[in-house]
Amino acid sequence: TTDTQLDPGVEVVSSWDKENSNFIELNGDSIKFNGVGASVNKNIISISKSGTYVISGKLNDGQIIVEESSKGTVHLVFNGAEINNSSSSPVFIKKAGMVVITLEKGTENIVTDGKDYIFADSNETEPDAAIFSKDDLYINGEGTLIVNANYNDGIKSKDNLEIISGNIT
Repeated sequence: TTDTQLDPGVEVVSSWDKENSNFIELNGDSIKFNGVGASVNKNIISISKSGTYVISGKLNDGQIIVEESSKGTVHLVFNGAEINNSSSSPVFIKKAGMVVITLEKGTENIVTDGKDYIFADSNETEPDAAIFSKDDLYINGEGTLIVNANYNDGIKSKDNLEIISGNIT
């Protein structure tokens, strides 16, 4: 896959290689992480560093959180991933310079949220989508993404949202 050039100065990566990637393996009720830049707490993985994270497997009820404070690029490669969360956003991008979700060629990826969200306090109303981003979000690749939005929106960004390629339902 080649890289895509959008707005002047914005380069959206789509390629990745094993040697320079981190791997997130979803195992039902747990997550196994191999790499640097993220931490796992039971069924939640928090990504805190820029880099490439290849996600595969199925997570029954958990969350991928991106909270990268140096304004870098977090590249999430959905490589046959199914992410479910019954009470919040399965993919919650709290902070990053830019997040790119690449749908790996030949894979089907599914993101599903529940009908009711539980917020930290009664004043909160976010996240409110199955894939929710507070910063720039780009989606590319040649794979398939199925978003089952039961609470509100399917894919939502408070900043730029561009769908470059991919088969998205």
